[in-house]
Amino acid sequence: MINLTIRQLEYFQAIVEHGSATEAARACHVSQAGLSSAIRQLEDSLGVQLFVREKAKNLVLSNAGRSVNETINKVLRQLRELENNAKNMGDTIGGEVTIGCLHALSVPLLPPLAQYLKDEYPEIELRVIEGNYVEIDASLRRGEVEAILGYQEYLSGDLVFTDIGTQPLYVIMPEGHELQDKEEIDPIDLSGHPYILLDMAPMTHLVERIYQSAGDDSPPALTTKSNETMRALVARGLGLAISGIKPYGDQSVEGHRMVHRRLNFETGFRQITLARLQSGKASRNLTLITDYLRKLIRTHV
Repeated sequence: MINLTIRQLEYFQAIVEHGSATEAARACHVSQAGLSSAIRQLEDSLGVQLFVREKAKNLVLSNAGRSVNETINKVLRQLRELENNAKNMGDTIGGEVTIGCLHALSVPLLPPLAQYLKDEYPEIELRVIEGNYVEIDASLRRGEVEAILGYQEYLSGDLVFTDIGTQPLYVIMPEGHELQDKEEIDPIDLSGHPYILLDMAPMTHLVERIYQSAGDDSPPALTTKSNETMRALVARGLGLAISGIKPYGDQSVEGHRMVHRRLNFETGFRQITLARLQSGKASRNLTLITDYLRKLIRTHV
């Protein structure tokens, strides 16, 4: 285990430069006692005496001190280069960027984002970790992702939020359904119609609230954790469905036709956000991704 600290090495370098513990402490904005203590700890770790005191109370390098001086200077130079390179790394476009994404947002956002980066910024390598809120929050705090994509109302309040846009809710129904002619669907219109539940937080609780507001507490006709399965069941006429995803087409995977209408509900517009930890700043890669997602949501989602 390495017992040396960067601070000890910096204090050593300051004494060599100023020739005095008093002047070195002043330059490092630390007390002389604190600086002297750090140097003693450094000497203890190395097992040698680094300085000798002259009659004028100046400190000069001992033989052992002269031997390690060049190495310490080299180490500090490399550490400063590392720090500068790391700071500049986030200001360049390219390399790997990893984001966490809520399952519910993966389908409408990730495929077009991946295509956009491939076409416009092939030097950026996109990696995605999908999961529920607990999983993507944990991946952010473990440093596995730079940011997470989700609905702001369900994310932890200690994060830094960058608004991406609002996402409406839709009612999906089979072609020819009696509600098809309405431009917008009110919750009361759903009452009495069987429905398919997408069993995926937070959609599950939101759908329950919508049906409760319509005075309908009937259970779903069928439950699924798959968006595609939900759409296929709806297209077969087995029930309506509420979705936060605007369908890209009017057919299910089986080729059955369906239509979608906006749902007029008090929380029918949800805020999508890209959240990151408060430490650090967003990289250029992440800024590019943010800008594109905003345009995507405005034009389609």
